[in-house]
Amino acid sequence: MEKDDNFLRNTLIVLLDYWHEIKRKTLWLVPFVIVFLGITYYTKRNDKPTYEAQGSFMSINDDSGGISAFMRLAGQIGFGGGSNKNMYSSELITELIISNKIIAECLLSEIPVGDGKIKLINHYLNFAKVYTSFPEKPELENVRITHTDLDKMSLEENTLLQESIQQIRKEALNVNASESGIVSVQCITSDEVFSKYFIENLMQTLSRFYSDKAVSSQYETFHILSERVDSINSALFSAEYKISRWYDEKQPKIRAASVSADEYTQKLRLERDVEFASAVLAEAIKNRELARMNVESQKPVIQVIDSPAFPLKKNLPRRIVPYIIAFLAACFIGSLLIVLRKIIRDAMQDV
Repeated sequence: MEKDDNFLRNTLIVLLDYWHEIKRKTLWLVPFVIVFLGITYYTKRNDKPTYEAQGSFMSINDDSGGISAFMRLAGQIGFGGGSNKNMYSSELITELIISNKIIAECLLSEIPVGDGKIKLINHYLNFAKVYTSFPEKPELENVRITHTDLDKMSLEENTLLQESIQQIRKEALNVNASESGIVSVQCITSDEVFSKYFIENLMQTLSRFYSDKAVSSQYETFHILSERVDSINSALFSAEYKISRWYDEKQPKIRAASVSADEYTQKLRLERDVEFASAVLAEAIKNRELARMNVESQKPVIQVIDSPAFPLKKNLPRRIVPYIIAFLAACFIGSLLIVLRKIIRDAMQDV
């Protein structure tokens, strides 16, 4: 017990000794504080207000099979699938909405600016200065995206587009899915116009992709049946024309009741062809209409709940907090160096 008391007393004496050393050398902290505050000012001097755009939506799909067409689509492109829980479906949408394809298509859409229109990606390039990520390629500063088709883009255009997507995904875009199945999207940038239209176009792009791709197999079936109906209709027209020609040619013999057995058999065959083609056409039309109803009933829909509107929420940059943190960091590092200097000095004296 006495040893513990002595150890505690000696520890307190050493700590007090270090504290007095720091108080005696307080002026030594001034250079550290000046340097740290200067660095903070240099890094924060260009901070601008940010604008926060928020939107939310949910997916609606009447699929009696228990697994929505969208979830099957997501499973096909590698995002999983097989569960019919709302949270799981929302997670799949969350993965899809931050994919390169969706964000790229959104950025390549046009937005109204002033009296004209501009591609959203070019508006982003104007204020985000994406070219600074490539100091070895100064020519990128004046490059703007002119093509909508990715395959037609130049190497410079594609470089800026991909870098913009990465920056937006990392720094500006937030996507969250609730247990109720509602997906919330948020974009925070220094440009109010971009934040608003990015969220709007992102939800519209997802809705188009959602609707077009999720029911593509049903659309294909419908088009095949439509072509088949047209083909059967042509066959029926041809059969009706042949039976009409037969009656026109055999009219005198019909009046004279002198139609031969072969001619009568030919008439029966032509009538049978018309009846068969009519029955097949009726069945094909029924199947086509069922396919049309299937497309409409199973077509998934993105139901927008909240859409951003001007003016957006404005977030002012934190002016005081960074300087407080810099001051405390300068004091800590300066004090640590003072203590280390004392430890080294005392060790040299003992030797």
